[in-house]
Formats: sequence, C-alpha cells, structure tokens
Amino acid sequence: MKKTKTQMLNTWKVFTRRFILARSVSGLYVTILLLFCSACGAKKQQMTEVVSGVAEKKLPSYFYIKDISWRQSSADSLYEFFGEIDLSPQGLSNSVLGEFFWSGPAEVFVSRGDLTVFGADLKERFTNETVVADIVICDRKLPIAFVSGGYSIALVNLKTGEVLNRYDLKGDLITLQRIANDEVLALVEGGAEMQYRYFFNNQGFIRLDSISTPRSRQPNVFSPDLKYQTYLDFTDLLIEEVGTLGKRRIPIGKEYATPIFGLEGKRIVLFQFAYNSTMKGKVQVFSFPDFQAIYEETFLGSKVISTYENRLVIGDQQGRVEVVDMMSGAIVYQAKRGRIRAAGLSEDHLVLAERIGTEMRYSTIDIKENHVLYEASSNQDFIVPRLIANNSKDFYFYFNDQVHVLDLSTKTVKEVPVKINHFLEARINKNDTKIAFKDYNLRKIGILDLNTYQVKYFNSADAIYFFGNHPDELIICTEDSSAVYNINTLSWSRSIDPIWFPRLNPNRDKCGWKNHLQREELVLQVGNSSSRDSIVHLKTDTYDLDKKASPIKLLDWNLIGLDRYANYYLANRNQELYRYDREMNKVTDTIPGAYHQVYSEMYATSGRDVLTTKQKDRFFLLSPNQPHRYQFLKNHDFIQVSPDLEYMVQTRADKIRVYRWLKD
Repeated sequence: MKKTKTQMLNTWKVFTRRFILARSVSGLYVTILLLFCSACGAKKQQMTEVVSGVAEKKLPSYFYIKDISWRQSSADSLYEFFGEIDLSPQGLSNSVLGEFFWSGPAEVFVSRGDLTVFGADLKERFTNETVVADIVICDRKLPIAFVSGGYSIALVNLKTGEVLNRYDLKGDLITLQRIANDEVLALVEGGAEMQYRYFFNNQGFIRLDSISTPRSRQPNVFSPDLKYQTYLDFTDLLIEEVGTLGKRRIPIGKEYATPIFGLEGKRIVLFQFAYNSTMKGKVQVFSFPDFQAIYEETFLGSKVISTYENRLVIGDQQGRVEVVDMMSGAIVYQAKRGRIRAAGLSEDHLVLAERIGTEMRYSTIDIKENHVLYEASSNQDFIVPRLIANNSKDFYFYFNDQVHVLDLSTKTVKEVPVKINHFLEARINKNDTKIAFKDYNLRKIGILDLNTYQVKYFNSADAIYFFGNHPDELIICTEDSSAVYNINTLSWSRSIDPIWFPRLNPNRDKCGWKNHLQREELVLQVGNSSSRDSIVHLKTDTYDLDKKASPIKLLDWNLIGLDRYANYYLANRNQELYRYDREMNKVTDTIPGAYHQVYSEMYATSGRDVLTTKQKDRFFLLSPNQPHRYQFLKNHDFIQVSPDLEYMVQTRADKIRVYRWLKD
C-alpha cells in the first residue's frame, strides 16, 4: 500500500528522532569511554611521557647539533687544555691489556685500548686516542691495520698514525677476522635472524652482504675460506658447512670462548675460561675440519692468549708462559714469570706484560735464544678518581693502592700519608676537612681526617650515605631506615624519616645532586624492595622530604643529574637520554643518538651546566642550555668535573689531563 505524503513525513520525523537519540547515546558512550581511559592512564601519564619523550606542544629542541659524528668540537668550545700529569713517565701507558698485535711491514706492535703503537724495543711510536682498539688485524703486506672499537672499522697507517678511512657499522661488531686472499671480514649484528658481513682489503672497503643467522648461533666465526661457520651450543661446538647446512656436533664442555682459527684455517683454537671452583681452564688446538687433537694444556686462573701466523702464546695469572707451534703442537718456548697481563708474538720475538707487585713490567724476549732483549716498566694500576673537593681545587684519586691528591691549580701531586685498602664511594664534607668512604675488606665506613690523616671506622658498610649542610653530619640510609651520624663524636645523633634506599649512579658512586635554584635541597633517586624507583627532594637543613615537590616515578631509568634550572636528566639501559622539565613536569626534549648511561652525568652551578657522555666510541661534553657549545674528547677511563665547573679532569691509564673552563 502506497504511503501518503503526511505518513512519509511522520515516518521521517520518527527516524530523525531515533538517529539523534542513537547519536547522543553513542556520543555519551564515547565520552564515558574516554573518561575511563583517561582515569586508567592518569597514573601512567608521566612515565608514558618519559618513554615517548614527545610533548603534544612542539617545543624547540635543545640539542640541534648538526655534526652528529661528534668528532669535531664546536667553534665556541667549553674547556681548554691546562696540562697533563704522567705518573709513569718512563713506562708504557696502557689500561687495557690482553693482547698485542704484530705488524711485520711496519715492524711494530699494536695494543688494545686507545690505539698505541710501539716497537720491539718497547719505545712508543705514537698514540691515537681518537681510535679505540678492541680488535686489530694487521695487513701482511702493507704497514696498515684494521682497528675496531665495536661500532666502526678504522683503517690506520701504522707508521704515521694517520686514520686513512673510517667505516661506521650498521650494528655491534661480533668479530673481526682475517680470511683468505688477505681480506678481512667484519661480522656485525643485524636483526634477530640476520647478520651483516663487511669485507675489506688493504685498499679499503670491498663489499657488504647479509646472511640469515638465528640468535642461538651467535657469536659465530667463519673459517678463512668461508666454507664453514662455527658456534657454541651449551657444552658443544657446532661446525656447520655453509651451503649444505650439514652439521657436526663436538662435545667440549662448559665455559668456552668463541673459537679462533689459525692463519689458513687448518687449525682451530678452543679457549676455556677458569670460572669453576678449581680455577682451571684448558687451551686446545685441533686440526680443521677433521678435528684431530694437536695440543692441550691446562692453565690456572685468568689467561691471556694471542696468535701470530700459525703460532700461539698463552700466559696465566700464575706466570706460566708457553709458545706453541699450532701445526705440530710442539712447545717453542716455555717460562715461569710474573702474573701475565698481556702477550704478543712476532717472527722471532715474544712481548709480555706482567704484574710484579705494584709494577707492570714489559719484556721483549728472543724466543730462539731465550734471552730478554728489552725491558720497561710502569705502574701496574690505572687511576680511579674518587672526588673533587668543594674548593674545586683538590682532586683525590686512588692509584697503586694509595690515596693521592692533585692540586688542580698547580698540577702538583702528593700521596695522602695513610694506608687505605679500599677507598670506595668517597664523600667529602662541606668544609673539606673529612672524607667518608667504604672499606669492603673491613666491611665498615671510614672517616678520613684531612688535617691529621687519621682514619676512624664504624659499622654500616651496607648503607648509602651523603653529607648534608652541616660538615659534621653524615646521613646514613638503609633500605628501610635513615639516621644522622656525627662524624666527630662517632655517634648517632638522631633518626629521620626514611629516605628509602638511594641509588648510586653506576659509574660515579654518586647518589644525590644539588638543586642550584634552592640551595637547601638535594635531589635523590630512591627505591626499596617493595616499591619502584622514584625521585625525591630532601631539605638538607631539616632532613625532611619535600612533600610539595612533584614525584617522578621511574622504572629502569637512572637520574644522571640536574642542570642549572633544576631540570632532571635521565638515562636508561636502551641508551636513551632525556631532559625532564621540572616546572612542566614532563619530558620536553631528547638528545639524538644512543648513549651509555654509565658514562653520562650532568654537572651544574647556578650559572653553568655541562653534560658528559659517550656515544658509541665517542666521548664528548655539551652544554644543554647553550647547545652551540660542545666538545669532542679523546678516549679516557673516567671524567670528573669540579663543583664550580672551573676544572674538568680526564684520567687515562696512569695519566691525568686537566682542562680549565674557557668562558661563560
């Protein structure tokens, strides 16, 4: 039946009302849903902002440095070089030992750490601290070497020290090895199931390809002819034929390192760590690929191992040294010396670094004649900075089992006349008269009087501690309680509200940072077994926590300091670095790149701030509130900046470099 115009109009009105009602209900549902989601996400909002690092409102970037290679300083730099103190002026300086690499064409040895080249006469030819050397392959025809610090390959002239070329890698280096036809293979981590292979010869880069390799087969190493790859599978060594994927499984035992191939791939070396209770580990040589035993010996404790051509040298912490012909298994040289820390071979010579007491002795030995040709020595230890006093002049450090103090203004060093076995987590009081430190041998906290050089101890070795405003009061924190200890009377003066358990910066033994906008506040990252980490604010005049300050909840983040405006700087295990604006209570900026949190720290005064950090193999400083000012640094072990930022100190092995602030 056909509807009239009036009936159609009424139907349309009903439909319209239903549509409006449905839309209203739908809108109400969406609104409720949004409110619910907002309520559920309120608690996670801050952390979400920290993780994302992106605010809805686009803010100007504080870090817009265009030279992301970080290998050149800005024109308007931060510090100028003031002087260097060498604590072993007559000896080789090297804080990273283990293996020396011989270059026949250049007639030099290359050491690990910052690239150091020296002759068989043990005289240093040059050091290039812009090149970090973890693995070195010396060319057999030309005086050049392929040097890897884990993130790049540098091609270096071993006679001049010139870096001929540098090749950045797409991932972390797995291994660098010599292969057939005098080529070099760099095996690099790719995705979960993939690896990159970089091929080089003495003219430079040749080609790049990728292969499918599950994580379970990493780290792996190829035979020089690339026909086989080997990897460890729990207690077995697996040998896989490339192309056919045929496998051979060989039981070898636990705790073995990645295998090493001889020059032409006819021999393979297996190296077992001494992690077991007997402190014994094996070194074995087998023929390859038929895997017949050629040599086997047991060594004690930590070992060093190095190869040259088809010879192998092993040294252990008991002083045992053997040079082995890998083709025959014959022992070419054998000796008993000090604790072996590094070794290297050439055609006729063996170079050893051995620890004897507080000395590191270097020797060049004629293998055929069993005669020591050259000797040199240096201090066996490397400098461990502890703190710079509040006067910004006195720099305390630990070296050769002794506390020293360096006057930064005059560059003079003297020993502190007291014997301290452990000088850890050192803190200095407000008037620079006493230092608190931990001695893990005694399981106590020590108080060193800098006027009398007397040390007094008390029991609290498992606590975290720091000085407040009063020079005689040390705040002691355990996981669930806090109290104030008087370092003059050596007695507890009062209890305070629990501060939980302050977390140490991993590399600095530091747990609190001053707020330079509010002098009486110390900012700490804390946590205990029952709660997540967070940032709290302590009033150092009353020792009360500031309840008004907005707390920041953290998961796996480390607070690395505050800038001059009291903004927080955070780093995490994923090598991300963020700036958290205190007033806005959110992340407002990130620093582009990947950073090592253990090398990152913010230093500040009311008018200056400096961030020290490391990106891959590059160390640098930058001023977060003056982004046009940044400075590339040479390789180092540690960096310390004085409280007023007037001095910056670098330590490298047994050397101290002092820098002064250029200008404000």
